[in-house]
Amino acid sequence: MAFLDRWYTNEIEITDDHLKLARRLNVVWQADMEWGAVEFGDAKRPFGNGDMPGDVAEILGWETGPDRELTPEQATAAKRLHFEMGYVAKALLARGITALEGTGRTRRAEDREDRP
Repeated sequence: MAFLDRWYTNEIEITDDHLKLARRLNVVWQADMEWGAVEFGDAKRPFGNGDMPGDVAEILGWETGPDRELTPEQATAAKRLHFEMGYVAKALLARGITALEGTGRTRRAEDREDRP
């Protein structure tokens, strides 16, 4: 998608909005692949719904129209934030390994109380 080219960068600032989105990112273990692999959800439903810009707006608490309609500026901002989540996911995995060392066990997402 050529319109994404303008957003490629070597560095982004990870914001609170990115972290809010990361908490809702649809992450699954793809067991039916050869060795299994982490998959950041369904490319059509990165936050669980097929309306990615609307999901971003809802997660971040943006004011929208009656049917989750976004202004053109909001739609562009949602798409950019979602695009940046690729960088954020890589950073979270890289830094998260260090943050998790020595912390012991964790619970499946389905069992967490903070899961929406």
